[in-house]
Amino acid sequence: MIFDLSNPSDPYTLESDDFEVACIAACLVGGGHYGISEIGGEKGMPIFIFGGHDEWFVSTFGQTFKESLESISQNRRESLAECLESFLCGTPGDRNAYKKGLELIEGDERRKLWRDFWHDQRRGSMNDIGGLAWRWAEKVRENKMPGAQNAG
Repeated sequence: MIFDLSNPSDPYTLESDDFEVACIAACLVGGGHYGISEIGGEKGMPIFIFGGHDEWFVSTFGQTFKESLESISQNRRESLAECLESFLCGTPGDRNAYKKGLELIEGDERRKLWRDFWHDQRRGSMNDIGGLAWRWAEKVRENKMPGAQNAG
C-alpha cells in the first residue's frame, strides 16, 4: 500500500503492506503531527496534534501506541525499517518515476546517490521529513529507538 503523508511541508509518500507499521512510522517521523491516507484505498490515520493517539490506536489495533510500537519493534522491525526507508518527497506520480529510475541503477551506493539527488531536487522545505525518516530507519535496524515513547 502507498500512503500520502499529511503534513504542512512538501508532499511525501510512504509504502508498507502493513497498515499498523505505516501508522507507527508516520508517528515516529511526525511526533503525532502527521497523518496518512492510503492512495486508492480507505485506510488512514488522523493527525494527533491535540492527543488522542492512544484512543485511536486502541480502537484500530487493540493496543495503545506504545504497545503497538513495542510489538512492532520486537516482531516486525524489518518491516518498520523498510517503511521508514520508503519515505519519498513527491506525489504518487513522482514515486512511480523515481522507482523506474531506481530499477535502472545497480549497486546500493549508486541507488543511495539517486535517492539523495532526488530528495535534494524536490525538497523545498527546511523540514527534512525524508532525512528524518531515513535516520529513524537506521535506529530501528540498530535496535536503538530513543524518544520512541514520545512519538505519538
